[in-house]
Amino acid sequence: MREVPGMSGAGNPSLPPGLERYTRLLAERTKVMRSTAMRDLMSITERPEVISLAGGLPDTGSFPAPLFGRIFERIAREAVARALQYGPTEGLAETKRCVATVMAAEGMQVDPDDVLVTTGGQQVLDLVARTLIDPGGTNRPRAGVLGLGRHEGVRMEALDRYAPRARIALWPVVRALGALSLLAVGAVHLQQYLSLYSAIPTIGALFLLNFAGATAIGLGLLAPVERLLGRLGGP
Repeated sequence: MREVPGMSGAGNPSLPPGLERYTRLLAERTKVMRSTAMRDLMSITERPEVISLAGGLPDTGSFPAPLFGRIFERIAREAVARALQYGPTEGLAETKRCVATVMAAEGMQVDPDDVLVTTGGQQVLDLVARTLIDPGGTNRPRAGVLGLGRHEGVRMEALDRYAPRARIALWPVVRALGALSLLAVGAVHLQQYLSLYSAIPTIGALFLLNFAGATAIGLGLLAPVERLLGRLGGP
């Protein structure tokens, strides 16, 4: 990811002229601050020539402008002072009740007092990181999770790094299934050879060769070949 201007320490060419001398005043956490993938994406979608098909960006042409106009007019007429004032940090009570109602319709029962309204997904990630991860701890999100806890000195380890381990653990199962499939194919060819094709020279020989080849490969897959080769190649 690209560096955030003014947040990456001395010697950064992205710093505006004259500001580099102030980097010593910045907190230590600013040395690891980077722009997130979402921030970079949103900056691109602002270009007028870009038509974004990214998830979460609706077609603005489908917005009901007349309905919005009536809502804004009603707010301005009936509750402009409240609308322009600061609200509770956990969200307006009416909004929390609406969230609880929607969740109930989807089969999730929740008390409105337990609902926390945020300004977006980034605030949720930040709150989760601050609640569950200590500074200096390790966080293992999937690749692409947007800088969760990075500014608090949390070590990031994407789950994709652990995917090879999952593949290694799955490999013996896949190998055994493949071996059993080959042995089954070999058994079928042997049965066909003994019951039908043993008297036919060319076809019978082919069925017998198929049985021998499938059996040899199947047993080879079941045998601990790597372990045997390791012992032979060891000191």
